[in-house]
Amino acid sequence: MSRLVTLPLLALAILVLAACGGGGGDSATDFSGAEQEVARAIEDLEEAGQEDEPRRICQALLAREVVERIEQAGDGDCTKAVERALDQADTFTLTVEDVTVTGDKATARVETGVDEEKVETIELVRENGGWRVAALPGSAS
Repeated sequence: MSRLVTLPLLALAILVLAACGGGGGDSATDFSGAEQEVARAIEDLEEAGQEDEPRRICQALLAREVVERIEQAGDGDCTKAVERALDQADTFTLTVEDVTVTGDKATARVETGVDEEKVETIELVRENGGWRVAALPGSAS
């Protein structure tokens, strides 16, 4: 497998590892309006990771473009790729610290890791009436 093929899957694994939190609380309540909707999308991702719901992650939480990149890079099945990433996940927490919304695009600064020692920036887009993860940490958008 070439580096170009593995990059989206590695980025997916980073995001899923961050999303498999151990009860980091609901940081979405710290925001209001569109910012809260973005934070809620990340909280939904965390919940779907905790509840081992790869189909929900692919169908409702990732932007279509991300799903297509995952499917092109792997075996053509986003659900299977996310399931593999969930199977390899350890316990981490995820806390949304800051959200910036510009039209139909948003970025969220998220603390991840066992002691929230790492900060990731996650890009989201408004798609199909909700916010979806558009760029995974460490991937090219």
